[in-house]
Amino acid sequence: MKHAALAVIATVLAGTPAWAHSPDDEPGAPRYAEEAPLEERPRLRNPSGAIALSAVLGVGVGDRTSFVAGVGVGYAVVTGVLPGIRGLLIADDGVGGELATTLTLTPPFGGSLTPFVVGETGRRFVPGFAAWFYGVGGGLYLGEPAASVNLQLGYIHRWFVLPSGVTGVGSPIVGVSIRF
Repeated sequence: MKHAALAVIATVLAGTPAWAHSPDDEPGAPRYAEEAPLEERPRLRNPSGAIALSAVLGVGVGDRTSFVAGVGVGYAVVTGVLPGIRGLLIADDGVGGELATTLTLTPPFGGSLTPFVVGETGRRFVPGFAAWFYGVGGGLYLGEPAASVNLQLGYIHRWFVLPSGVTGVGSPIVGVSIRF
């Protein structure tokens, strides 16, 4: 059982692809992802059509020490709604992994402080600790939404469904998002 954990997440937002615009867009109107200057683009977190790629590096300490590395990808189906999938490699007493679906929600407004809520569910495949899990958390993105680099701070609580019962553990979220 882990008593504390720290993970650093780097997220890359690839931008809004040209095909993600509404068919109602006026012909000849600038497409924000390709033609409009940066200062004219919407200043929203996770804009519709954005693709988010993430890399995860972390360490967990408690009864034993674990090292974690992984990748994730998400797609903003509408502004502020980012479903995704994440895979982790976990080195503990043995080597295992984790596969999860995620959903991140952010309100559709700009500002240097943007709250977020995240939910996840998946399966952990670690020797001696194989379990289904679910979790919920939240926090703040710090920085201008259209900026190249932002900080993500928060907290997540996860519940692991084991044969002996359900075990919960919480951990901080510390992330850096990088946008091109």
